[in-house]
Amino acid sequence: MIHSHLMILANVTVDVDWFEQLAKGGLIVLVQGLLVIALVAIMIERLMTLRKKRFAPDGLLNAAFKACDEGQSQKILRYCADNPSLLGDAVKLVTENPTAPSAELSEDIRELAQTGIEVEYEKLGGLSLIASIAPLLGLLGTMIGMIESFQLVALFGDEGGASLLADSIAKALITTAVGLMIAVPALFLHHLFKRKIQSLTRVLESELGRLNRRWLRDVIVEPAAPAPASSAASPAAAPATRG
Repeated sequence: MIHSHLMILANVTVDVDWFEQLAKGGLIVLVQGLLVIALVAIMIERLMTLRKKRFAPDGLLNAAFKACDEGQSQKILRYCADNPSLLGDAVKLVTENPTAPSAELSEDIRELAQTGIEVEYEKLGGLSLIASIAPLLGLLGTMIGMIESFQLVALFGDEGGASLLADSIAKALITTAVGLMIAVPALFLHHLFKRKIQSLTRVLESELGRLNRRWLRDVIVEPAAPAPASSAASPAAAPATRG
């Protein structure tokens, strides 16, 4: 007899109405829903922003070198305007300051790139915040639900029955479940985008290295001092380029 009852129970399936369960979560689930919207918005923005063309577009540096060899600085600036990126900002900085010392330009470029990369890292803070807050809100909802459950026990005692208590406990646990379902993808996306920024930073550093070696060292010409009249025809009076 007991065996037959166990077989019947084993074959019983329960259909959970998740929308009804979420509705029981009340205000906590509503706040968690806002976190989901924020999570999706940050994910879309990061996917659109963290691309190679926003850091170091292909062909930009080669095109700038070619235009520089042709003496067309306006074309270089047009390339930078058509390809907004950290590399484009660095090329624009060099182009607009042709007589600045190489050491100062190198330092300015390094600061420009570092600031841009730090901004991208800071934008990941929203994902970290969501990953931290969502489960805490779930825990808060669970605690509130458990308090309600104990109040029901204190009020009705054994008369309330297990069904009434189980409903309150389910209401308490749904907020924790929702919090974990939000926190897991938020944490995953945070690490994914962090690795993406690191990868794009290495590409940018490589291109900035080319810029320093080719342009700041070989292309930019220091303004020559006026040559004495007696040595105007001397080869020593020729402008010196940076080595």
